[in-house]
Amino acid sequence: MKGRSNLELVVGVFMVAGILCLGYLSITLGKIEVLGKRGYQVYAIFSDVGGLRSGAPVTIAGVNIGRVESISLEDDEARSCCKSNPA
Repeated sequence: MKGRSNLELVVGVFMVAGILCLGYLSITLGKIEVLGKRGYQVYAIFSDVGGLRSGAPVTIAGVNIGRVESISLEDDEARSCCKSNPA
C-alpha cells in the first residue's frame, strides 16, 4: 500500500512539473508579457501614415526592432507609438 502511495506522489509531482514547463514554454514562445513590459516605447509624428498599421514591424537596416502599437491623431498629424523588442 505504501509503495502505491509513493508512486502516486511521484507521478503527481512529475505531472505538475510538466504542466509548469509547458506553461513556461507557451509564454516564452508566444512572447506573452506576464510580469511587466520589457523594452521601451518610442513615439514618432508623421504628416502622412498611408499604409502604416498597428502591429506592423519596425525595422532599421533590415533588423526588426519592434512593432507599431498604436496610431492616433494629434494636432492634425499622425502620432505613432512603437514598442521596442528587449535587447
